[in-house]
Amino acid sequence: MKYFSKKLLFIPLFAIAFLLSNTACKDDTDCKMEIVAKLFSDTTIVVPYANVWIHQNETNVYGTTGATGKYEHTFALEAIFNITVSDSILIDTSTNPDTYLHRIGEGTIRLKPGETVRKSIFIK
Repeated sequence: MKYFSKKLLFIPLFAIAFLLSNTACKDDTDCKMEIVAKLFSDTTIVVPYANVWIHQNETNVYGTTGATGKYEHTFALEAIFNITVSDSILIDTSTNPDTYLHRIGEGTIRLKPGETVRKSIFIK
């Protein structure tokens, strides 16, 4: 009987120790980026709905900035990426109805684990 009661005491202690050892806080390793498209001529003006291309080797991510000129994306691993932001605006349509001004900006970003990296790309 003594052996059985010791065994009964040992099982809950083992279960508690197992649960405590497996519930440790896990590090946040997601690499988040926040890209803001701004005008080169006036850096206080953001560019809404600009096209964003994040690329490096075989990685290609396409997106669009929101109304606030901001684009966010999350990667699982740290990396260095090239960023290309482009925008097309319709200009004087009196002479040619399909006259667009294409603006572009480029930059690079280095992602770090557990951090949100913010980068402004200036288009001209």
